[in-house]
Amino acid sequence: MFCDASETVALASSCPLLQPVAAPGRHAMASSEVKRSQFLKVNDNVAVAPYQALPVTGPVITKESKSSGFPVLEPDASMSAEEREAHIVEIIDRYTKKLQERTAHHMGYPYNLDFDYGALEGLVKYSINNLGDPFIESNYGVHSREFEVGVLNWFARLWEIDEEEYYGYITTCGTEGNLHGIYVGRENLPDGILYASAESHYSVFKAARMYRMPAVKVGTLATGEIDYDDLRQRLLENKDKPAILNVNIGTTVKGAVDDLDKVLDILKACGFSEDRFFIHCDGALFGMMMPFLRADAPMVSFRKPIGSISVSGHKFVGAPVPCGVVITRFRYVMALSTDVEYLNSRDATIMGSRNGHAPIYLWYTLTRKGYEGMRADVERCMRNAHVLKEMLLCAGIKTMLNELSNTVVFERPREEPFVRKWQLACEGDIAHVVVMPNIDIAKLEEFVQASGREQVDWGVVAGEGERSAGAGAVHVVAGLWWQLLQLHPLACVIKLHTLPPGVLHCVSATGLGSKPRAHGHRRSQAGGWHCTGFGRGGCGSAAGAQRIAVWLWPPGCGMAAGKGGPVGLATGAEIGHQNMNSPAQDVTGPLDLSFF
Repeated sequence: MFCDASETVALASSCPLLQPVAAPGRHAMASSEVKRSQFLKVNDNVAVAPYQALPVTGPVITKESKSSGFPVLEPDASMSAEEREAHIVEIIDRYTKKLQERTAHHMGYPYNLDFDYGALEGLVKYSINNLGDPFIESNYGVHSREFEVGVLNWFARLWEIDEEEYYGYITTCGTEGNLHGIYVGRENLPDGILYASAESHYSVFKAARMYRMPAVKVGTLATGEIDYDDLRQRLLENKDKPAILNVNIGTTVKGAVDDLDKVLDILKACGFSEDRFFIHCDGALFGMMMPFLRADAPMVSFRKPIGSISVSGHKFVGAPVPCGVVITRFRYVMALSTDVEYLNSRDATIMGSRNGHAPIYLWYTLTRKGYEGMRADVERCMRNAHVLKEMLLCAGIKTMLNELSNTVVFERPREEPFVRKWQLACEGDIAHVVVMPNIDIAKLEEFVQASGREQVDWGVVAGEGERSAGAGAVHVVAGLWWQLLQLHPLACVIKLHTLPPGVLHCVSATGLGSKPRAHGHRRSQAGGWHCTGFGRGGCGSAAGAQRIAVWLWPPGCGMAAGKGGPVGLATGAEIGHQNMNSPAQDVTGPLDLSFF
């Protein structure tokens, strides 16, 4: 039963909002009047009415919640042109300082801020617009199609599809890539049902609303990955309808990757032939990283029967403007390609005008780095994500990191100022940090040290002439963490051990010949190796069992100067359990490095 179009809708602010009064019979219009596509094949009432009376349950914009803005004022007649320009420059300078500060504490959103496009500054004086189809010249001549097609060909090779078999374009963002991919699927399977996991990006369900598509929200596992059993059940319930599936290559919050091969196996087992399903892969962030992972990772490739892939360009590649890339099969896009006479071109994109600077930014970075440069960025991000996970675990913070992910999920900090300062993305009781190429080990250490949360408030005893790291500190040397995984990539970095109450669990070490520090320098007799570690509860705490993380540093590594690297890990028994009240002494016992 449909709601009366004139009834009020409850808002979160309790202020009623009147719905516009529809003309009589609005919900029962003939199909020719309500359809937005020749392929739309759903009940007309269902296609229109439910979306006109949905209650607003989320936050609404009020005077208190609106962002403030710089007023745009008419030139003051009392001010000279020079004074007006100086006033504008002052505002821009203040804003630039704000950007610098916010960029320095940017951890929760997947943007690579490590880029330098100074060489391209001269292009900003041109209005570069890639109107229409990237592969067909139009009457508008100030474009960057040659750069755009070069970037698209690069991605076609990355995702293993011949240049003659694909269609794609550079989008305004990842959301547009999802909208386009699902649009292509809907136009080729007009009566298809959209299936997407509950942890898919909100733009996937936005596409369902925009295109008036029936959509099924599939459950997820604790990791954020799609629940394959639930997907199978949902598909079997609708075997008579084609399936349009959104497969996540890295979910928004937990960074989970849906296993494309499992999804394909389920479709086959449920009786869906390749002409009765369309798969769009949302790879906004991780779609750029997956091709550079180890060979046994479930690859996303057009060698498999998928329909489209989209990524964000400003995320892993990095760009000063939002942008993205979508690639689909040429034969699929013919269903929505149209002639545009005044452009003297064809168009199968969603937007009309498209940013012509974005393809140049992407081309510039990809050309400078190449495939191997991108691979190095991926490997560094994956290593650093594991390092952050272990730092948080040692700080007593519940943490999760999916095997194929650079998104470190942890319990949400209690302090909202901390959340805002570091721009953490939060959902319910969890938050995350997305470890991007611009986030180095020093930044990760600063983040953990700055947490200041009660559950990570360790006591770190400073040596003579040294500062105390304070509440929430991790007593390690920045610049060495990243090396922890060099010998064993993607493995657990740090071994945590439960020690009896009162044992030493806050030690440090430097290279051979250095002066021992007051807070527990231990020197190994086994080949000159040094151990260092940290744990919860403060040095020498006798309150309950403590956890310790231990590293070994080679002789002469110059640890205090930030040089050298670890070669292995030792257990608590191997380094010896020394009481903090006892005098400094050598660690006894052999160091077993055989597991490396």
